[in-house]
Amino acid sequence: MENNVLISVIDDGIGMGESRIRDILENNLTSSLRGTEKEKGTGPGIFISREFLEKHNSKLCISSEPGKGTTVSFMID
Repeated sequence: MENNVLISVIDDGIGMGESRIRDILENNLTSSLRGTEKEKGTGPGIFISREFLEKHNSKLCISSEPGKGTTVSFMID
């Protein structure tokens, strides 16, 4: 019997466009954006998390819409 758990983190921040999501998932991001509270975001943590998940046969999924927030999800066994 399989016991999978889906974990999602959802925010209502500034969101991202498709090209930015692709850059994150392909490790091509060269700069960070400021969030709704002017906080710095999308630092090395997202890349470390993605790499960790890939080494454990999972993957990071990102869905977002500019101005409406972002959902980051992954599944674990």
